[in-house]
Amino acid sequence: MKTINQIAAGAFLFILCPFMTQAQMFTGGIVGGVSTGEVRMQHIDEGFNDVVTGKNIMGFEAGAFVRLKAGPVYVKPMALYTHQSGHVTFNDQSVAYRANKVGVPVMFGVNILGPVSIEAGPVYNYLVDVTQNFDNTRDWNVGQNGLGYRAGLVFDIGPLMVNAAYEGMTYDIGNSSRTGFREPHKLIFGAGLKFGGGGKKD
Repeated sequence: MKTINQIAAGAFLFILCPFMTQAQMFTGGIVGGVSTGEVRMQHIDEGFNDVVTGKNIMGFEAGAFVRLKAGPVYVKPMALYTHQSGHVTFNDQSVAYRANKVGVPVMFGVNILGPVSIEAGPVYNYLVDVTQNFDNTRDWNVGQNGLGYRAGLVFDIGPLMVNAAYEGMTYDIGNSSRTGFREPHKLIFGAGLKFGGGGKKD
């Protein structure tokens, strides 16, 4: 857990550094959410031709964000810790699956009507650990670096934020020596609490 916290803190500070001189323009806060999605593993090795899939993989995420606004538009980098668990199937078997990740979404948003904003942006995930052995005969070489996207709606209600987002993620794109690991569909419902900086105008 200490390593996870260090990675998350480092990623968060890295995002903050370019904007430190204008910190008074920021709103910061905490965020959390629950998710449901799908995972898919393929190209595991030459002796395994099946595809491992998991649907209804449940999870949660928690972390912190900063938001810099300029009129109706804003940028909102986040640092998140994510845990997921569920069951995957292959060869007509159902086996347990879990994953822990540290993620850095960088969201770009625009206010479209009253408290409603739309936002989207790239996401980097570092896969801290994931189940890589389902048949008790081999450890599959799943990559740790994931790139993807997130898009959704945000409702600002005073200091509270409520959001719904859709995310897709692929790990170690183009690396033929790795097991192909994707999270093609994930739906996230979350909430956040803003601290200072924005006042009633945020």
